[in-house]
Parts: sequence; C-alpha cells; structure tokens
Amino acid sequence: MVVVPSGVARVLLIEDDADVLATITMLLEMYGFDVVGSATTREARTELERGAFEIVLADLMVDSLDPVRSRNDLAQLVRLAAPTPVGMFTGYLGKNTPIDEHGLAFTLIKPFPSELLLAKLAAAFESAPVTESHHARIRDYFGCLEHADWERLVAGCTVDVVYQLPSDHPRFGRTIRGRAAFRELAAATFRDFVEPRFTIDAIRPLPRGVIVQFQGSWLARDGTRQSIPGSVLFVFDGDLIAEIGVRLDVPALHAVLAS
Repeated sequence: MVVVPSGVARVLLIEDDADVLATITMLLEMYGFDVVGSATTREARTELERGAFEIVLADLMVDSLDPVRSRNDLAQLVRLAAPTPVGMFTGYLGKNTPIDEHGLAFTLIKPFPSELLLAKLAAAFESAPVTESHHARIRDYFGCLEHADWERLVAGCTVDVVYQLPSDHPRFGRTIRGRAAFRELAAATFRDFVEPRFTIDAIRPLPRGVIVQFQGSWLARDGTRQSIPGSVLFVFDGDLIAEIGVRLDVPALHAVLAS
C-alpha cells in the first residue's frame, strides 16, 4: 500500500439557474475549490454515489417549486452526503423552509454577499485534525483488505460499525451494521479481487470524519492489473472506525469486472 498526500477540497454545487451556478462556481474556484456543478438533484445523487466531497451546497428549490418535495429532496441529499456537511441557500421564506432541520451546516437567504458565503464555508470546514492513530487505522484498514485479514479488519471497528455504499446495484450497493455483517460482506466482496492493492492519494479532515481518496487495483483473468479510483468516508469513535461510507463508480467497476 502506498500513501501519496495530494488533492484539493471538492465542492458539490446544486443549482438549476445556470447564471447563479456559473457565478458561484467562479467565486469558489478563485479561492482554490474544485467545484462540481449539478442542475438537478438526480445529477447530484449520482455525483454523491460516485465521489466524496468536503461540502455540498444546495439550492432548496431545484427540481420543484413544491416546498414539501424540496424538503424531502434535501433530506435525502443530507443522508447520502453524510458525514460531509451540507449548506443550503434559498430565496423561499415560507414556513416549510428547513432552516435548522436535517442536520444542515448552514442556511443562506438569497441574495447573499460572497463574503458571507465564504465565511459560512470557513466555519463549516472547521474540523479536528486527523490524528496519527487515525492515520494508522486508515492504513491498517486498507492493509487488511489487501491481505484478507478479516478478523483484524473488524477488530479496528466499533461493535455497531455502519458500512454504506450508496448504489442501486444489487451486488455492491449496501447499508449494513455490525462487525459480523461487515466481516461477511468484506470476505464475500474480495473473493473476486485477486491480489488487491491500494494507493492512498489523499487524507483530508471533515467536521465529522475523514475523506480518503484511493486507487484500487487487482489482477484480472488475463493477468493484467485493472484499477479504479474511489473514496472512503470514515467516522471515528476514539481510535476505532464507527462509520464507513464508500464512494465508487459502481457501473464502471461492474463493466471492468464483466470484461
């Protein structure tokens, strides 16, 4: 396993107004953010399933002017993004505006000055540093996957560890809880990956957790080494892993395995 620290903060920006999307994107890129824009919540959900972000910025009224539907869409995005913080901006001031609901990091009322957005982002990015014990636990996590050491893998997790890979794919999409279920899933998944190897590209803190970007590879049937990038969102309880959120391009992985 190789660790290569690199990368910049990624922001998922959800806005159906093309001018507003372009303006906020330009502002954030000026300050060094890597911005991925989505015009619909469906596009945003796909991005959240395939990649990890330091923060998500979402307009409340994207797909619909119905406040109830918009609330439900926002709640789903917050659950899918976790533990990545989600900030909301809106011009709607009705009673159903979820100012303090759904675990939002912040809410901005449009129009808002760029200085306020940047201040909210700075506050949302405040996070505890990743400790050396956390770095060691992350390295050990990938090392256990490489060596099929499932007992040591689950020993590094809390008893009620939660694993999630958000996807509709019947094989890879999973949300499970507990060491026994996680051990069974890991062993079953890696039966099809011969000599897996991982390179850690970046480890970056979140307000509640850590983003780890990696490259995973394995030996294909023809003896060549296939690879695919991915991310893992870890949440720790002390020195143990309490939550694992894998973000992977599952359709691409399935296509490689089927080839």
